Amino acid sequence: MNTLFHPEINKSKPSALNWLRRWPEWVRCAAIVWTCVYGILGMYWSLEGPGYPLGLSNGPIAGGVSIASLCFLGVIVLCLYKFKVRGFMRILLSFYAWSAAAILCFFIPDARILIAVAYAPISLIGSLFGKSLHYFDFITWPVVHQLICLTGGFLWAAAALAFQRHSRDACKYCGGKNNSSSGRPTSTAMRWGRWVTLVAILAPAYYDITRIA
Repeated sequence: MNTLFHPEINKSKPSALNWLRRWPEWVRCAAIVWTCVYGILGMYWSLEGPGYPLGLSNGPIAGGVSIASLCFLGVIVLCLYKFKVRGFMRILLSFYAWSAAAILCFFIPDARILIAVAYAPISLIGSLFGKSLHYFDFITWPVVHQLICLTGGFLWAAAALAFQRHSRDACKYCGGKNNSSSGRPTSTAMRWGRWVTLVAILAPAYYDITRIA
């Protein structure tokens, strides 16, 4: 059995890395907490509270109501993830989660967050030579909001993956149907690794094109 994908056998040795490997055990609760907090923010903006970061044409009131409503529905969806559902309901719950993850990760963030990430090492190197780039001028509230949304998107994607494995009685760590050391966890990691690498390559492509232009 591969200890990398089955960290429950190492529970006697708690560590930060082992806690991270046991993400299927806590990711649903983390996603619920994030969704509740973001839903409260939506309610705050719907009451004309300052700091609405999206800048939609219909204003913060309608946007805040939409955020609060979707988060309320999201909490219900995440609570249903505790159960093993089948058929159309499983498809519907998975679709909601993956849609939420896609919106939070790909539609809300823009080039500003890439600028903040790209300028971080440049600012650090410049500070070593006494030349400051005023890096924190790039860390505005809209950029912080995008980081918050990215965090929520990752939590929702992980919760959706854990739910899919749970609902089909698969291993919550590797997605396999059995506990044999047949090498399936390794092949699964390699397959996911290729997709993650491809996403990492393509993610900054838009910003790169604007820089070239």
